[in-house]
Amino acid sequence: MKLRILKTPAADGDLAGHAEYIATDSVERALAFLDCARRTIEELAEYPNLGKPAGLRRKKTRDLRMRLVRKHRRYVILYRVTRNEILIVRVLHGAMDISQVMER
Repeated sequence: MKLRILKTPAADGDLAGHAEYIATDSVERALAFLDCARRTIEELAEYPNLGKPAGLRRKKTRDLRMRLVRKHRRYVILYRVTRNEILIVRVLHGAMDISQVMER
């Protein structure tokens, strides 16, 4: 059963920001990044346990899972699975301190 996909405003902003940054070098690569992120998210909606636990400690982030964006493995999708939906919480660059960003 495919879950309904929801994205937080922060996740939408992350995707737009990453694409904008990539586009400074190549618009085609930026579009490819967005397409791969979309495909990865759709895959998670169908198979939500593909990602692994993010390993965050705070109560409000403890249940987050993470999955790398297909073909753009420097980017991490952080998401939460509920009964009927998958919530994309953030899409971060892997060089960032994910626990510090998410613990704020």
